[in-house]
Amino acid sequence: MSLNNKQSVPAKTSVSPRPRKKIKTKDSGIPWIGEIPANWEVRKLKQMVEFPVEKAKENTPYIGLENIVGFTAKYIETNGVYDLSQALSCIPQDVLFGKLRPYLGKAYIVEKPSCCSGEFVIFRNAPNSKFLLFTILSDGFIEFVNASTYGAKMPRANPDFIRNMSIPVPPAGTQKRIAEFLDKKTAEIDALIALQEKMITELKSYKQSVITEAVTRGVPANIKTSHRDAEAQSVPVKGSGSQWIGCLPKSWNIVQAKYCITINHGSDPKTDGDIPVYGSGADSFKTCGEYKNGPVVLVGRKGATLHIPHYIKGKYWNVDTAFDVATNRLCHIKYYYYLAMSFDYKYYMSQTTLPGMTQSAYKNMYIPCPPYSEQEKIVVYLEEKCTQIDQFIALKQQKIETLQNYKKSIIFENVTGKNLL
Repeated sequence: MSLNNKQSVPAKTSVSPRPRKKIKTKDSGIPWIGEIPANWEVRKLKQMVEFPVEKAKENTPYIGLENIVGFTAKYIETNGVYDLSQALSCIPQDVLFGKLRPYLGKAYIVEKPSCCSGEFVIFRNAPNSKFLLFTILSDGFIEFVNASTYGAKMPRANPDFIRNMSIPVPPAGTQKRIAEFLDKKTAEIDALIALQEKMITELKSYKQSVITEAVTRGVPANIKTSHRDAEAQSVPVKGSGSQWIGCLPKSWNIVQAKYCITINHGSDPKTDGDIPVYGSGADSFKTCGEYKNGPVVLVGRKGATLHIPHYIKGKYWNVDTAFDVATNRLCHIKYYYYLAMSFDYKYYMSQTTLPGMTQSAYKNMYIPCPPYSEQEKIVVYLEEKCTQIDQFIALKQQKIETLQNYKKSIIFENVTGKNLL
């Protein structure tokens, strides 16, 4: 995969200024709405729509919070097992709005007779379902609802609060035009976002292939990246006996990791402090007073992200969902970190309800062990290469954030009439 920065990227989106006839305005009286066109109304939701709470009586397709893609109002299939005893009945053109705080940006227009999670608020018989959808997806509406959420463990909005919220209501023809415009415009932006996400996926896949090739073949300047290429260059190779390693340079050793590493359990901290605490998740999730000293590699013991290792320098603490691994003079600690990014975890994981890794599994797996000087070269190469790839990924993520903010702004400006002012 080429990392040429001249690769094709979507054109920058912008709102082209155009002269408009000055229209009369008025204060909506609602802080999050502000000024609106004079011929628009402000009405409470309970004056406009119904809020049905009828329990589902038959086995119809289920719509859960996890089925709705955030801020795109699109449905995706999942294979979850659902508790239908609390499901609500919904019909085509009902508008669903997630009332749990993490899901306030999830809204959806029902397309066929269904049942939905009781964590949705259902809006029925809206004058224009699509205009209402965009209104409740606007930043101002979501922020206002968010300020009303209650509960410590799973904060949620009170449906009565939502029913009494006021929203801007343009004439029917204007609602239709705004809904059609936003439907088209947001679809275009979603397509641009999807393109950036595809590029990120490709870059991450490329990064993983670069890491795996380097830790099992060496740096490209010395060893080609496949068995066939190596043979063509008369580089002595041998089989490793491991599927994820494949062939490797004949001068390298294959050893059990226990001869290169020491591995220890984590535990819950007992005191407060400012030392970062890690589990098998992506980042530290709290702080404590105890500490251990790096450099170490944290590898997962259980959980969905146990396959994501972390390289830690300085003071740290790890709970029992992650092991801390140190290496001896046979294995460079950063080389082991890159190795851990390439392990075939499925082969070693215990087959239980929650698959996990044991200390024995980590210690008994066979790993490639090139001469230490070559490990150092591999680490230097991967540090430079991965940094470059990460920079490209960050650029793509910035573009996605820009597009998402643009999408939010045009939704807000249109549903509140700001584009007309």
